[in-house]
Amino acid sequence: MKSESLYRLERELASAWAITKKDIRIHYLTPAVIMFGILFPVFLFISFAIGRDIPLLELIPGLMAITIFFSASSTGPMAVPTERRNKTYDRLITAPISPFSILLGETLGGFIFDDMYCANKFRC
Repeated sequence: MKSESLYRLERELASAWAITKKDIRIHYLTPAVIMFGILFPVFLFISFAIGRDIPLLELIPGLMAITIFFSASSTGPMAVPTERRNKTYDRLITAPISPFSILLGETLGGFIFDDMYCANKFRC
């Protein structure tokens, strides 16, 4: 039989995972985030690469850093304000979920999205 603390930990992690999946679906896979996280860094990369005699192997790490920075900075700060404007944050706060689960779920969403983005697009 499970102890009370193990049951609570499982419940907290399940709640955080549900918040993470919701954030990825609603906030991180939007066209604006994809455009700002992919197209903008590519255009920056092209603007720095044209007319310079820098080898491509030296420019790729910069492109990866710019892409990860812009994808993280375009999604993270927008998740909570968007939820507050849509009144979903109020519903989340009043749900029987601890603030720890909410914070963990919001953080995991950004962390997983940026890691999956980096691994699938650029093979970091």
